Amino acid sequence: MNKKWKKINDSSYEFLMGNKVVGTMELNISLAQSSAHSIIENKKLEIKRTGFWKHNIEISNAESKVLLKVYPEKWYANTWQIEFENRKLKLAVRNNPFAEYVITENKKEILAYGLFSDNGKLAIRIISGNQDDLILDFLLWYLFVPIANENFGNHYLFADQ
Repeated sequence: MNKKWKKINDSSYEFLMGNKVVGTMELNISLAQSSAHSIIENKKLEIKRTGFWKHNIEISNAESKVLLKVYPEKWYANTWQIEFENRKLKLAVRNNPFAEYVITENKKEILAYGLFSDNGKLAIRIISGNQDDLILDFLLWYLFVPIANENFGNHYLFADQ
């Protein structure tokens, strides 16, 4: 299914699958803390950075139960471990050939958000494997949105998937 994000204003986004809105994200960016409040299929979530250096990320539900944790493999690495539903996933940042965030499970790519050259035009490409956990899409958008805003401003162009 075709996935994309629509910018509503400087801090609000809608997540669409096909033409149906299945979630929203409201970013709260400050010097002290970067967080997001999201709704995925009527479930409220909070995404926030944690830890002393704010290198970790946690996604929790409305009852403050942590559903997903992200933490670096090593303090100097470009890979992170994701703990989600008793699964061990890996998050990596790479240039393929442009900026890309990818989540793997057992060395198989299950979701990737990246920049892509589409007929000479820069576009955002979302590649979904066999995963349907929308929480992972929200995690990657939380990480990827600064890249999208830097390259596209208010109007995102998505590559066909």
